Amino acid sequence: MIRQTPSLLLAAALVLTSLPLTAAAQTAAPTVGQLPTLPQPSPAAEAMQGVGISTVSVTYSSPAQNERVIWGELVPYGEVWRAGANAATRLEVSHDFTFGGTAVPAGSYSLFIIPTESTFTFILNTDSSGSGAYGYNEAENVATFAAPTSAGPDRERMVFLFTDTTADSTSLTLEWAGVTASAPIGVDTAAIVRAGIDTNLGAAWRPHFSSARYLLESGGDLTQAAAWMTTSLAIQETWSNHWFMARIQAGLGNYDVAREHAARAGELGTGNSTWETWYKADAEAEAATWPN
Repeated sequence: MIRQTPSLLLAAALVLTSLPLTAAAQTAAPTVGQLPTLPQPSPAAEAMQGVGISTVSVTYSSPAQNERVIWGELVPYGEVWRAGANAATRLEVSHDFTFGGTAVPAGSYSLFIIPTESTFTFILNTDSSGSGAYGYNEAENVATFAAPTSAGPDRERMVFLFTDTTADSTSLTLEWAGVTASAPIGVDTAAIVRAGIDTNLGAAWRPHFSSARYLLESGGDLTQAAAWMTTSLAIQETWSNHWFMARIQAGLGNYDVAREHAARAGELGTGNSTWETWYKADAEAEAATWPN
């Protein structure tokens, strides 16, 4: 009979703990979060279209026909339909737009459809209350468009497409089970571009201002700073570039010119909270130190 000493027992325990787990031990029962991912009956889908410099997109769940009668049965006529499956379809446009001729602010909207045998009424809805069928609340409608239907591809799955796209417009087109209909979307690309240009040009004084201010505050070349600030002022006069030009001119010893710019800064800064709160008192105190 073999007698096991405590040291032998300890050694055996260490060996056992160092051995790999058996296949059975390694295969633990899966938790809910580890269950395999299964295909959805109505998979998620998305379509995106650039229109000028705007982006238009639609996200939805795409149901299948599955040998069913779609129009008038699965999708009843005369009733609000979420234009897909699972949840309301969403239409998002990056700039202000028109939907069926109605002006709509840029943003994301729920899309619903009321189908009949001859028309699809497309509806954009803010979907803020979540009441009613599919979360539809008629009071939250922002635009509607009654589009005539026509014969289309006999698609097994419902799809949304963007068709007939130009620099200013596109059509949101639904195709499913032999029927198609479209709602026009428009954007004023020229106005959007002009607004962007105006915004950028309105801030064009800033690069020269910032560069000149850097030279002033870092002990750099004040003659160069004055030249850059002159360019900034030529683009747009603000209290900012006048006040910092005053400081530059004072640094160059041109005190009369500095006082002229300081006075102009005070005029332009009147009513401006930044000037009134953070700069005015210090500017007046600093200007009072300049020799006559």
